[in-house]
Amino acid sequence: MSESEAVKVNIDEFMQVRFERREAVSVVGVKGGGPDDENRLFDEIKARGDEIAHKKNLNHYLVIIPNGLIIAHEVTESDGPIPEGMVGFTIPADEYAVCRFEERYIGSFWGHICKEPVKSKYNLNFTKPRFEIFAEHLQPQGVTEIYIPTNG
Repeated sequence: MSESEAVKVNIDEFMQVRFERREAVSVVGVKGGGPDDENRLFDEIKARGDEIAHKKNLNHYLVIIPNGLIIAHEVTESDGPIPEGMVGFTIPADEYAVCRFEERYIGSFWGHICKEPVKSKYNLNFTKPRFEIFAEHLQPQGVTEIYIPTNG
């Protein structure tokens, strides 16, 4: 069995899951239609991030919504100014399963987490917005944390 096959079979051994209640988070950023737009959107938010006057920090959020995705910065006020061509969005307060794993397992993670037995095991709800935070203590260290809302 190759290493990639072993990872697909044993992703639970490489993933930690904790449950966390999160308050609503307001973000401002750029929206795209789906995963094919991700790199372009990251480039755009990096180039235009200084236009967001009321951002809280330098972290980026990748928010997956039913009709696309948003790459954004968290902002201090939900009703603040939104630069031309950007969108505002509020990630709802909810209970989230926070899936933490090494970045190199991202493909195996998505192949595993979307299967019905796994969704049921963790009580995941993929109809609600889910997100990932890109921060200095995560991706540069080879770690990913994906926040997926639960049904309860």
